[in-house]
Amino acid sequence: MRNNPANIEKMIFGRVNRARVREGVGSLEVDWGLVWLSRQHSLKQAKTRSIWHGNNVHLAAQNIARYQGLGGQLRRICSPCRGYSGENVAMLPACGGDFKIAQHLHHMWMKSPGHRENILNSKFSLVGIGVKNKGRTFYATELFYG
Repeated sequence: MRNNPANIEKMIFGRVNRARVREGVGSLEVDWGLVWLSRQHSLKQAKTRSIWHGNNVHLAAQNIARYQGLGGQLRRICSPCRGYSGENVAMLPACGGDFKIAQHLHHMWMKSPGHRENILNSKFSLVGIGVKNKGRTFYATELFYG
């Protein structure tokens, strides 16, 4: 069975937004700059076969893709983002297809109070999700900003 990390990312994103809507905090928008940072962190974790919280929360503001260019700078001035950021990381041995992997990663985060708080934090409006695998182990990062 071949798993597709980009497909897993999309499935996690859907689960995150469904959980947020159920809690009444509104959905998140994908930001490709945050996706890039999340994928880079997950790749580093996969290479070392360990997980840790990185400095991505400190890099979030300068990597927001929607702020690039002149139009992006104007949006930044008018943006509701206040500079809050958060990060969730996880490692999971393959447990089936993409659907099962996304389901298990999301459930792991929702069972952890700190990770759940990040997912449901109403201060966040943007998210980037990155999933990479090394062999049959998947490494995932969620980077939030608002």
